[in-house]
Amino acid sequence: MKAQFQSMPNSIPISLQIQTKPRIFTSDVASRFINDTDVTDKSKKGYTNALTQFLYWLGENGITEPKREDILSYKEALKADGLKPNTITAYIVVVKKFFSWLESIRLYDNVTNGIKGGGAVNGFLKDPLTTDQVRLLLASIDKSKPDGVRNFNIINLMLHTALRTIEVVRADVSDMAIKSDRHILYVQGKGRVEKDELVVLTDTVYNPLMSYLGNRKAQQEEPLFTSEANRSKGQRLTGYAISHIVKSALRGINLDSDRLTCHSLRHTAITKALLNKAELRDVQAMARHRVITTTTRYAHDLDRINNAAETLVTY
Repeated sequence: MKAQFQSMPNSIPISLQIQTKPRIFTSDVASRFINDTDVTDKSKKGYTNALTQFLYWLGENGITEPKREDILSYKEALKADGLKPNTITAYIVVVKKFFSWLESIRLYDNVTNGIKGGGAVNGFLKDPLTTDQVRLLLASIDKSKPDGVRNFNIINLMLHTALRTIEVVRADVSDMAIKSDRHILYVQGKGRVEKDELVVLTDTVYNPLMSYLGNRKAQQEEPLFTSEANRSKGQRLTGYAISHIVKSALRGINLDSDRLTCHSLRHTAITKALLNKAELRDVQAMARHRVITTTTRYAHDLDRINNAAETLVTY
């Protein structure tokens, strides 16, 4: 069914002004739903992609009046296409919201009631680094060149503050400030539209970061981290670039695993804080988790390992 993110064929009618029976599952109706949805522009793009794929699948299969079994078939088609459970869940959630909206404006019955997503994933898909691995990683970065100094500061910042990749991308020099005699960085977190969260910059992070910015002669309005490449020098680093920097550094110390990525640095910071007996609420604030249950999952994993029942299995 390899039809992800494809535009719907031009032959699909977009007019709702049909005298006999209105065509419900069209790009026009989908656009109305998306415009009525109170979400960020980024989420609207995701909704558009998900609905485009769903409507394309309906058209490919000649379905004009989908029933519950059709939605289940669509979910199975996503699985057959090799999509991960979390991705399938994201697509199905949008389809369910679409049908709920259709029912609310009395265009179509909600045939998705009771349909679940692609299945939950237990635990985390990325691993944290050990203390020895962190030390080796930081020591391995060549700081003799400007890009090496920058890369060190990116990795050092993420390892100590649990910043997400997108939060590093969005950071500007002007986001650094002093509050209660501590150096902080204001952060535009996941799903946020303003820089209304913060992380604390300890001396271990702040001092090398200021040295990097000083040598770069960075101005307040500039991005915190910029490209050193000739064609894009001074431009804001992308999420892809930061992920590549981290992954390359990990491979440089022979840590090449799908479970060790840029996101592992965030996991490392959160795990280390818990191991050092930080209060759960304080770790939640550092990680900027909206609900404490997410933070609790980290604590649960540590308890599971440190109190492993397997160690008591003897024969």
